[in-house]
Amino acid sequence: MRVESLLERNEIIFLSEGECRQVGLTMEKAIDIIEDVFRAQGLGRTWVPDKTSVRFDLGLVFEKFVEGHQHFTAMPGYVGSIDTVGIKWIGQNWQNTAKHGLPSLIGMIILNDPETVMPLAIVGAGWLTAMRTGAASAVAAKYLGRRDSKTLCIIGAGYQSMFQLDALDKVLDLDEVRIVDIKSDAMENFKKGMTKRTDLTIVPEPNREKAVRGSDVVVTCTVVDIPMVKRDWIKEGVLILAIGSYPNLDYDVVKSMDKIVVDHLLQTRHAGELSRLFSQNLISERDIYGELGDIVVGKKKGRESDEDILMVPIGMASEDLAVAHETYKLAKARGMGQKLAWTW
Repeated sequence: MRVESLLERNEIIFLSEGECRQVGLTMEKAIDIIEDVFRAQGLGRTWVPDKTSVRFDLGLVFEKFVEGHQHFTAMPGYVGSIDTVGIKWIGQNWQNTAKHGLPSLIGMIILNDPETVMPLAIVGAGWLTAMRTGAASAVAAKYLGRRDSKTLCIIGAGYQSMFQLDALDKVLDLDEVRIVDIKSDAMENFKKGMTKRTDLTIVPEPNREKAVRGSDVVVTCTVVDIPMVKRDWIKEGVLILAIGSYPNLDYDVVKSMDKIVVDHLLQTRHAGELSRLFSQNLISERDIYGELGDIVVGKKKGRESDEDILMVPIGMASEDLAVAHETYKLAKARGMGQKLAWTW
Protein backbone atom coordinates (compact mmCIF):
# COMPACT_ATOMS: atom_id res chain seq x y z
CA MET A 1 0.00 0.00 0.00
CA ARG A 2 1.28 3.47 -0.87
CA VAL A 3 2.19 5.66 2.12
CA GLU A 4 -0.10 8.44 0.89
CA SER A 5 -3.18 6.23 0.80
CA LEU A 6 -2.36 4.78 4.21
CA LEU A 7 -2.11 8.27 5.69
CA GLU A 8 -5.31 9.31 3.97
CA ARG A 9 -7.16 6.28 5.30
CA ASN A 10 -5.99 7.03 8.83
CA GLU A 11 -6.91 10.71 8.60
CA ILE A 12 -9.55 12.27 10.82
CA ILE A 13 -11.29 15.55 10.02
CA PHE A 14 -12.01 17.85 12.95
CA LEU A 15 -14.81 20.37 12.37
CA SER A 16 -15.37 23.13 14.92
CA GLU A 17 -18.74 24.66 15.67
CA GLY A 18 -17.91 27.60 13.43
CA GLU A 19 -16.93 25.35 10.55
CA CYS A 20 -20.15 23.36 10.89
CA ARG A 21 -22.12 26.57 10.42
CA GLN A 22 -20.09 27.48 7.34
CA VAL A 23 -20.06 24.14 5.55
CA GLY A 24 -23.34 24.75 3.70
CA LEU A 25 -25.96 22.57 5.43
CA THR A 26 -29.34 24.28 4.97
CA MET A 27 -32.49 23.74 7.00
CA GLU A 28 -34.26 22.45 3.88
CA LYS A 29 -31.57 19.79 3.48
CA ALA A 30 -31.64 19.00 7.20
CA ILE A 31 -35.39 18.38 7.02
CA ASP A 32 -34.93 15.97 4.10
CA ILE A 33 -32.16 14.17 6.01
CA ILE A 34 -34.22 13.81 9.18
CA GLU A 35 -37.27 12.59 7.25
CA ASP A 36 -35.03 9.93 5.71
CA VAL A 37 -33.85 8.99 9.21
CA PHE A 38 -37.43 8.45 10.37
CA ARG A 39 -38.11 6.48 7.20
CA ALA A 40 -35.10 4.27 7.89
CA GLN A 41 -36.28 3.83 11.48
CA GLY A 42 -39.73 2.78 10.32
CA LEU A 43 -38.17 0.22 8.01
CA GLY A 44 -35.92 -1.16 10.75
CA ARG A 45 -32.72 0.21 9.21
CA THR A 46 -31.46 2.10 12.24
CA TRP A 47 -30.01 0.91 15.53
CA VAL A 48 -30.39 3.40 18.36
CA PRO A 49 -29.58 2.04 21.83
CA ASP A 50 -30.91 3.85 24.84
CA LYS A 51 -29.14 7.03 25.90
CA THR A 52 -26.74 6.85 28.83
CA SER A 53 -26.50 9.88 31.10
CA VAL A 54 -24.29 11.17 33.89
CA ARG A 55 -26.07 13.68 36.11
CA PHE A 56 -24.33 15.83 38.68
CA ASP A 57 -27.40 16.61 40.75
CA LEU A 58 -26.67 14.62 43.89
CA GLY A 59 -24.69 17.23 45.83
CA LEU A 60 -21.58 15.26 46.79
CA VAL A 61 -20.17 13.09 44.00
CA PHE A 62 -17.06 11.12 44.91
CA GLU A 63 -16.35 13.62 47.74
CA LYS A 64 -16.54 16.58 45.34
CA PHE A 65 -19.38 19.06 45.68
CA VAL A 66 -21.13 19.84 42.42
CA GLU A 67 -23.88 22.40 41.96
CA GLY A 68 -26.33 20.09 40.26
CA HIS A 69 -26.71 21.74 36.84
CA GLN A 70 -24.39 19.53 34.79
CA HIS A 71 -25.80 16.72 32.70
CA PHE A 72 -23.81 14.59 30.23
CA THR A 73 -25.33 12.22 27.68
CA ALA A 74 -23.81 9.55 25.43
CA MET A 75 -25.85 8.74 22.31
CA PRO A 76 -24.52 5.92 20.11
CA GLY A 77 -26.22 4.69 16.97
CA TYR A 78 -26.13 3.30 13.45
CA VAL A 79 -28.02 4.48 10.37
CA GLY A 80 -28.09 1.66 7.85
CA SER A 81 -29.56 3.70 5.02
CA ILE A 82 -26.33 5.73 4.83
CA ASP A 83 -24.07 3.15 6.52
CA THR A 84 -23.02 5.54 9.25
CA VAL A 85 -22.06 4.66 12.82
CA GLY A 86 -20.91 6.85 15.67
CA ILE A 87 -21.74 8.56 18.92
CA LYS A 88 -22.69 11.96 20.25
CA TRP A 89 -21.25 12.99 23.62
CA ILE A 90 -22.89 16.17 24.82
CA GLY A 91 -23.10 18.06 28.09
CA GLN A 92 -25.55 20.68 29.22
CA ASN A 93 -25.48 23.35 31.91
CA TRP A 94 -28.27 25.90 31.75
CA GLN A 95 -26.20 28.31 33.86
CA ASN A 96 -23.28 28.33 31.44
CA THR A 97 -24.19 31.55 29.65
CA ALA A 98 -24.75 33.61 32.78
CA LYS A 99 -21.84 32.22 34.80
CA HIS A 100 -19.20 31.35 32.22
CA GLY A 101 -20.15 33.04 28.95
CA LEU A 102 -20.45 29.64 27.28
CA PRO A 103 -23.27 27.89 25.40
CA SER A 104 -25.66 25.79 27.45
CA LEU A 105 -24.99 22.75 25.27
CA ILE A 106 -21.45 21.69 24.38
CA GLY A 107 -20.56 18.43 22.70
CA MET A 108 -19.12 16.50 19.79
CA ILE A 109 -20.17 13.83 17.34
CA ILE A 110 -17.68 11.11 16.40
CA LEU A 111 -18.20 9.28 13.10
CA ASN A 112 -16.53 5.93 12.44
CA ASP A 113 -15.98 3.72 9.43
CA PRO A 114 -18.42 0.80 10.02
CA GLU A 115 -15.97 -1.72 8.49
CA THR A 116 -12.59 -0.78 9.94
CA VAL A 117 -14.02 1.06 13.00
CA MET A 118 -11.48 3.84 12.33
CA PRO A 119 -12.65 7.32 13.38
CA LEU A 120 -13.48 9.47 10.36
CA ALA A 121 -14.53 12.78 11.88
CA ILE A 122 -14.97 14.72 15.10
CA VAL A 123 -17.72 17.25 14.59
CA GLY A 124 -19.05 20.02 16.83
CA ALA A 125 -22.50 19.01 18.10
CA GLY A 126 -24.11 22.24 19.31
CA TRP A 127 -25.32 23.84 16.08
CA LEU A 128 -26.06 20.48 14.45
CA THR A 129 -28.17 19.46 17.45
CA ALA A 130 -30.21 22.65 17.08
CA MET A 131 -30.59 22.05 13.34
CA ARG A 132 -31.73 18.45 13.64
CA THR A 133 -34.12 19.30 16.48
CA GLY A 134 -35.80 21.96 14.37
CA ALA A 135 -35.86 19.60 11.39
CA ALA A 136 -37.47 16.83 13.47
CA SER A 137 -40.27 19.22 14.45
CA ALA A 138 -40.79 20.07 10.79
CA VAL A 139 -41.08 16.38 9.84
CA ALA A 140 -43.56 15.88 12.68
CA ALA A 141 -45.61 18.88 11.52
CA LYS A 142 -45.61 17.59 7.95
CA TYR A 143 -47.28 14.34 9.00
CA LEU A 144 -49.21 15.45 12.10
CA GLY A 145 -50.08 19.12 11.66
CA ARG A 146 -53.23 20.49 10.10
CA ARG A 147 -52.66 21.61 6.52
CA ASP A 148 -54.46 24.88 7.26
CA SER A 149 -52.25 25.74 10.25
CA LYS A 150 -51.62 29.49 10.31
CA THR A 151 -50.70 30.38 13.87
CA LEU A 152 -47.64 29.08 15.72
CA CYS A 153 -46.96 29.57 19.42
CA ILE A 154 -43.45 28.98 20.75
CA ILE A 155 -43.00 28.93 24.51
CA GLY A 156 -39.38 29.66 25.32
CA ALA A 157 -37.34 32.22 23.37
CA GLY A 158 -33.95 30.60 23.80
CA TYR A 159 -31.44 29.43 21.19
CA GLN A 160 -33.59 26.54 19.93
CA SER A 161 -36.69 28.67 19.34
CA MET A 162 -35.28 30.28 16.19
CA PHE A 163 -34.45 26.89 14.70
CA GLN A 164 -38.00 25.75 15.44
CA LEU A 165 -39.49 28.65 13.52
CA ASP A 166 -36.98 28.35 10.70
CA ALA A 167 -37.90 24.69 10.23
CA LEU A 168 -41.66 24.88 10.76
CA ASP A 169 -41.93 27.78 8.33
CA LYS A 170 -40.59 25.42 5.64
CA VAL A 171 -43.48 22.94 5.94
CA LEU A 172 -46.43 25.04 7.17
CA ASP A 173 -48.10 28.03 5.52
CA LEU A 174 -47.86 30.22 8.63
CA ASP A 175 -49.08 33.79 9.06
CA GLU A 176 -48.42 34.59 12.71
CA VAL A 177 -45.92 33.51 15.34
CA ARG A 178 -46.47 34.17 19.04
CA ILE A 179 -43.32 33.99 21.13
CA VAL A 180 -43.54 33.56 24.92
CA ASP A 181 -40.81 34.06 27.50
CA ILE A 182 -40.45 35.49 30.99
CA LYS A 183 -37.65 37.70 29.66
CA SER A 184 -38.85 40.58 27.52
CA ASP A 185 -35.41 41.05 25.96
CA ALA A 186 -35.41 37.40 24.84
CA MET A 187 -38.75 37.88 23.08
CA GLU A 188 -37.55 41.08 21.43
CA ASN A 189 -34.32 39.43 20.27
CA PHE A 190 -36.35 36.61 18.77
CA LYS A 191 -38.63 39.07 16.98
CA LYS A 192 -35.71 41.11 15.70
CA GLY A 193 -33.78 38.08 14.48
CA MET A 194 -36.65 36.23 12.85
CA THR A 195 -38.26 39.30 11.26
CA LYS A 196 -35.12 39.58 9.15
CA ARG A 197 -35.44 35.96 8.03
CA THR A 198 -39.20 35.60 7.48
CA ASP A 199 -42.15 37.70 6.33
CA LEU A 200 -44.30 36.47 9.22
CA THR A 201 -46.04 38.57 11.84
CA ILE A 202 -44.14 37.94 15.06
CA VAL A 203 -45.89 38.85 18.30
CA PRO A 204 -44.06 38.86 21.66
CA GLU A 205 -46.64 37.73 24.21
CA PRO A 206 -45.71 37.38 27.89
CA ASN A 207 -49.16 35.96 28.71
CA ARG A 208 -49.01 32.24 27.99
CA GLU A 209 -52.74 31.74 27.92
CA LYS A 210 -53.26 34.48 25.33
CA ALA A 211 -50.44 33.08 23.23
CA VAL A 212 -51.72 29.48 23.29
CA ARG A 213 -55.40 30.21 22.69
CA GLY A 214 -56.21 29.93 18.99
CA SER A 215 -52.78 28.61 18.03
CA ASP A 216 -52.72 25.71 15.56
CA VAL A 217 -49.26 24.53 16.60
CA VAL A 218 -47.72 24.94 20.05
CA VAL A 219 -44.02 24.31 20.71
CA THR A 220 -42.69 24.03 24.27
CA CYS A 221 -38.92 24.45 24.51
CA THR A 222 -38.12 25.76 27.97
CA VAL A 223 -35.59 24.80 30.63
CA VAL A 224 -38.02 25.06 33.56
CA ASP A 225 -39.83 22.20 35.22
CA ILE A 226 -43.33 23.69 35.52
CA PRO A 227 -46.58 23.32 33.54
CA MET A 228 -46.81 25.87 30.74
CA VAL A 229 -49.98 24.79 28.89
CA LYS A 230 -53.43 24.01 30.28
CA ARG A 231 -56.17 21.94 28.67
CA ASP A 232 -58.80 24.65 28.30
CA TRP A 233 -56.37 26.90 26.42
CA ILE A 234 -55.86 24.68 23.38
CA LYS A 235 -58.05 24.63 20.27
CA GLU A 236 -59.46 21.57 18.55
CA GLY A 237 -57.01 19.95 16.18
CA VAL A 238 -53.92 21.41 17.85
CA LEU A 239 -50.48 19.92 17.32
CA ILE A 240 -48.26 20.23 20.38
CA LEU A 241 -44.53 19.69 19.91
CA ALA A 242 -43.07 19.12 23.38
CA ILE A 243 -39.34 19.21 22.62
CA GLY A 244 -37.98 20.35 25.98
CA SER A 245 -36.01 18.32 28.49
CA TYR A 246 -38.54 19.12 31.23
CA PRO A 247 -42.30 18.52 31.51
CA ASN A 248 -44.21 21.65 30.43
CA LEU A 249 -47.75 20.32 29.99
CA ASP A 250 -50.52 19.81 32.51
CA TYR A 251 -51.40 16.15 32.95
CA ASP A 252 -54.92 16.91 31.65
CA VAL A 253 -53.39 18.11 28.38
CA VAL A 254 -51.51 14.86 27.85
CA LYS A 255 -54.46 12.64 28.76
CA SER A 256 -56.83 14.55 26.50
CA MET A 257 -54.80 14.06 23.33
CA ASP A 258 -56.38 11.92 20.62
CA LYS A 259 -52.92 10.72 19.59
CA ILE A 260 -49.58 10.75 21.38
CA VAL A 261 -46.65 10.20 19.02
CA VAL A 262 -43.00 9.81 20.02
CA ASP A 263 -39.72 9.49 18.17
CA HIS A 264 -38.24 6.64 20.26
CA LEU A 265 -40.54 4.84 22.69
CA LEU A 266 -37.86 3.41 24.98
CA GLN A 267 -36.10 6.75 25.47
CA THR A 268 -39.38 8.60 25.94
CA ARG A 269 -40.08 6.53 29.05
CA HIS A 270 -37.26 8.21 30.98
CA ALA A 271 -36.50 11.49 29.21
CA GLY A 272 -38.49 14.51 28.14
CA GLU A 273 -42.12 15.50 28.54
CA LEU A 274 -43.61 12.08 29.33
CA SER A 275 -40.90 10.64 31.58
CA ARG A 276 -42.43 11.77 34.86
CA LEU A 277 -45.86 10.47 33.89
CA PHE A 278 -44.34 7.09 33.04
CA SER A 279 -42.45 6.95 36.34
CA GLN A 280 -45.65 7.75 38.26
CA ASN A 281 -47.64 5.16 36.29
CA LEU A 282 -50.01 7.85 35.06
CA ILE A 283 -49.49 6.73 31.49
CA SER A 284 -48.19 3.53 29.91
CA GLU A 285 -47.06 2.36 26.49
CA ARG A 286 -50.71 1.62 25.71
CA ASP A 287 -51.32 5.38 25.70
CA ILE A 288 -48.72 5.94 22.96
CA TYR A 289 -50.19 5.86 19.45
CA GLY A 290 -46.85 5.09 17.81
CA GLU A 291 -43.44 6.27 16.69
CA LEU A 292 -43.08 8.88 13.97
CA GLY A 293 -40.97 6.49 11.88
CA ASP A 294 -43.93 4.12 11.53
CA ILE A 295 -46.09 7.01 10.34
CA VAL A 296 -43.52 8.20 7.80
CA VAL A 297 -43.37 4.75 6.15
CA GLY A 298 -47.16 4.30 6.27
CA LYS A 299 -47.38 1.56 8.88
CA LYS A 300 -49.64 3.87 10.87
CA LYS A 301 -51.80 6.82 9.90
CA GLY A 302 -50.70 10.36 10.74
CA ARG A 303 -53.33 13.05 11.11
CA GLU A 304 -56.71 11.71 9.98
CA SER A 305 -59.05 14.51 11.11
CA ASP A 306 -59.20 17.49 13.45
CA GLU A 307 -57.50 15.43 16.13
CA ASP A 308 -55.54 16.82 19.05
CA ILE A 309 -52.05 15.40 18.66
CA LEU A 310 -49.07 15.53 21.00
CA MET A 311 -45.65 14.84 19.52
CA VAL A 312 -42.76 14.27 21.91
CA PRO A 313 -39.45 14.31 19.99
CA ILE A 314 -36.67 13.98 22.57
CA GLY A 315 -33.94 13.43 19.96
CA MET A 316 -32.22 10.33 18.62
CA ALA A 317 -28.58 9.56 17.90
CA SER A 318 -29.55 8.56 14.36
CA GLU A 319 -30.55 12.16 13.67
CA ASP A 320 -27.24 13.51 14.95
CA LEU A 321 -25.22 10.98 12.98
CA ALA A 322 -27.11 11.69 9.77
CA VAL A 323 -26.60 15.46 9.85
CA ALA A 324 -22.98 15.00 10.95
CA HIS A 325 -22.45 12.58 8.05
CA GLU A 326 -23.75 15.17 5.58
CA THR A 327 -21.60 17.86 7.19
CA TYR A 328 -18.56 15.60 6.92
CA LYS A 329 -19.22 14.98 3.22
CA LEU A 330 -19.64 18.70 2.53
CA ALA A 331 -16.47 19.52 4.45
CA LYS A 332 -14.40 16.94 2.56
CA ALA A 333 -15.68 18.20 -0.79
CA ARG A 334 -14.74 21.78 0.14
CA GLY A 335 -11.45 20.98 1.82
CA MET A 336 -12.67 22.29 5.16
CA GLY A 337 -11.67 21.17 8.64
CA GLN A 338 -8.45 20.39 10.42
CA LYS A 339 -6.85 17.10 9.40
CA LEU A 340 -5.61 14.90 12.23
CA ALA A 341 -3.36 11.88 11.65
CA TRP A 342 -4.11 8.68 13.56
CA THR A 343 -0.82 6.90 14.20
CA TRP A 344 0.32 3.89 16.21
